[in-house]
Amino acid sequence: MAMNNPLPSVSQIPQIFGSDLDMLKNRERPRILVIDDDVDFTELLKIILREAGFDVAGAYECQTAVEKCREVDFNVILLDVLMPDVDGWETFQKLRLVSNSPIIFLSAVAYQENIIRGFEIGAEDFIAKPFHNPELIARIRRVLKNPLYADRPNIKRFPDSGIVIDSDAHEVTRNGRQIRLIPREFSLLEILAENAPHNVPYEKLTRQMWGEESPRNRAHLKTIVFSLKHKLQDDNEPEKPLIVNNRGIGYQLVTHPEASKAL
Repeated sequence: MAMNNPLPSVSQIPQIFGSDLDMLKNRERPRILVIDDDVDFTELLKIILREAGFDVAGAYECQTAVEKCREVDFNVILLDVLMPDVDGWETFQKLRLVSNSPIIFLSAVAYQENIIRGFEIGAEDFIAKPFHNPELIARIRRVLKNPLYADRPNIKRFPDSGIVIDSDAHEVTRNGRQIRLIPREFSLLEILAENAPHNVPYEKLTRQMWGEESPRNRAHLKTIVFSLKHKLQDDNEPEKPLIVNNRGIGYQLVTHPEASKAL
């Protein structure tokens, strides 16, 4: 019997190709954060930086900038000095609590005392507004070539909880106190930190730690969580655990007071 809807030939089937992961890795672009209360300037600068080959995010005030630095490890931060409420100097100090990224000040008040102050507190560079776009790009690329930043350690900081996790050194501190963890405890903490402040399902945790979900691995997970919670606990605040069990759902790392509410 003849078919009313014959199958398409191979040449008519849309071709779907996978990605070459090696190529994607080699194409990874530097990440830049622009912090400036001037929305138009920020959006224009984002376009300039994107055209230069960078991935770019913007923030118009301090708190948003801090939150974005908690989520993304930026390669360079561009920071304005004159901003309302929290100026660039104070924003710099707050950023240093959550990020080691090199910071370049951008400012229309490039007085000598401001430039000196910027370098004294640890800025990588100070660029006066208005600037020539090629000069800005060149200065950013100079910073990116600095081996101090190209190979900076993989460190996560959660200042509201006092936790610092150094993945390269396999070290954890809380409020300056070093905490000794066995490998499984450290692996669990890394997974929770990577997803913080969100909940991580039980199944995801067991699969990442042991490669499969099973009642036995679920029991192991519960034992490791119990030990890790005990080691991370602050004796002065026993009613505030850093790891919360969202029953029937999973576990989450409490990185700041509101985190336990964000499932």
